[in-house]
Amino acid sequence: QQGTEELTGVDIREEHMTMLVESQDKRAQAQLPEDLQSAGLSLPETTSTGHMWKHVDVDRWLQGTPEERAVELRVSLQKVGVLGQAEHWLIDQSKLEIEPENVLGAGSFGYVVGGWLHGSPVAVKVAKDQEDARVSHLVSIANEIRVLRHVRHPCITLFHGACVEPTGGEVLLVLERIRGPDVYGYVAEHSADAKVSRRFQLMLDVACALRYLHGQVPQIVHGDLKGSNVLVEA
Repeated sequence: QQGTEELTGVDIREEHMTMLVESQDKRAQAQLPEDLQSAGLSLPETTSTGHMWKHVDVDRWLQGTPEERAVELRVSLQKVGVLGQAEHWLIDQSKLEIEPENVLGAGSFGYVVGGWLHGSPVAVKVAKDQEDARVSHLVSIANEIRVLRHVRHPCITLFHGACVEPTGGEVLLVLERIRGPDVYGYVAEHSADAKVSRRFQLMLDVACALRYLHGQVPQIVHGDLKGSNVLVEA
């Protein structure tokens, strides 16, 4: 009799969980813009909206004719936008104030500029104007979003969210703005006066951040650890 009661309790909990998932999916679907609902884009059938990433084939963004690439890019970005809305990291671009003249850094795919989000200073990753570089940058940003949206560590730059504009093929990655130089600049400026304890603390912070990433399931590999990618907060 006791075993039967336990099984009944499990069945009830599963039934309630199913009803909860269905109600959450319906509410989330009802909040989507009408154009996305009509396009057949729906939230996954579980509470883990991360499963939607398997439907976003970013590798195909670089294939086909320019017209095919544009369509694939637009559809994929629509799905990324739906995910961002469901997970509450999609940022309305009208709320983001960008300072294009305040360039914080540059790379092969784009550059980072300063900006403001709800009165807080942020760093914004922007793509270059060249089409090939821009599409490659979007692929890189999509992969960053996939990782950063779940990462929370005091030694890793905070992910505020992203602006996604499917029609124009634009994605802006919005990150915490670190007030301070990179490790190269810090070492050059403090080569003589930096305390040994401070140097050890810098190395420990980097090691702790990497340990956190490697401890995730699945593991996250940085793959581009260098002085210019490590910022020292002033």
